Amino acid sequence: MHYPLTEDLFLFPETTQYEDLSIWEEPESIVAEAAVPGVKKEDISIRFEQGILSIEAKRKPEKTRTYHQRAQHHFSYLSAIPGEIDEQTKPEASLSNGLLNIRFMKRRRAIAQKIHVK
Repeated sequence: MHYPLTEDLFLFPETTQYEDLSIWEEPESIVAEAAVPGVKKEDISIRFEQGILSIEAKRKPEKTRTYHQRAQHHFSYLSAIPGEIDEQTKPEASLSNGLLNIRFMKRRRAIAQKIHVK
């Protein structure tokens, strides 16, 4: 399905997509990368619905520590994923060194094909 990228989708006040969310296109996929430092994978919620990617993550306090003061860390991203996404293929998500990567496969017809001359 093709999801156009419109400016309306970037007007949500709770998002921080301009700071710590990057989206780029590769030949066969579209990749979203979000910074979620110190967050464990079980504390991340990812949704993709009608072309909109939503990421919620919260860093929980260590239970072995007694805090006198503690900063709260909550990450929330909301952005449109442009292009023609293959809805039959489930997106893949991975977390490494505080970076969450989500890979969406493109529809076969949206992938550029090289044509050889005989």
